[in-house]
Amino acid sequence: MKHLLSVSTVVLFVCYLMFEGLNSTALAQMYTITDLGTLGGISSSAGDINNEAQIAGSSTIYSGAQHAYLWENGIMQDLGVPTGYLVSGATGVNDFSQVVGYTNGQYQSQYAYYWEDGVWTYLGTLSGPGLDWSVASDINNDGQIVGYSFTLGPGSEHRAWLCEDSVFTDLGDLGGDAASAGTINEIGRSSVGRKLVIQDT
Repeated sequence: MKHLLSVSTVVLFVCYLMFEGLNSTALAQMYTITDLGTLGGISSSAGDINNEAQIAGSSTIYSGAQHAYLWENGIMQDLGVPTGYLVSGATGVNDFSQVVGYTNGQYQSQYAYYWEDGVWTYLGTLSGPGLDWSVASDINNDGQIVGYSFTLGPGSEHRAWLCEDSVFTDLGDLGGDAASAGTINEIGRSSVGRKLVIQDT
């Protein structure tokens, strides 16, 4: 009986592999993979894509520093960095080529920024004790931006926010000590996640 069970298991496993192989082949015919390239460095990542097939993301440049980019029709445009900084990253883009992301400062600090037509604009951060650092995650076609503000170290805190007309609104949390907003749709609804509860022991 043990032998028969082993044979049956092998047959079922082979059938599963064949089925999965067919599915993978069928799925592969439905899409193509395009290498977006880099800005001269060794790595890149994509953060978001809009309905115009523009892609926003981050790439290393020849020096090794990270810059935000906007990719369209095979061309990766270096968005540069905000004045006074060496690093930038893009996390969201809407259908008007408006990009949001962040820049890195000293001591692991990050600051939310908005890019349009070659100009970087600092967005600010959510009001609160120590919430000096922020990241912008996404932007919709109405210019509503979501992201999160945070602190580091003991008692670190993450707060999700919505920024509209330069006004920040705290989106609350899921009952924990941390929350971040990742995306926003065209009717202003955002995805909020990341519950973290820290208990003293």
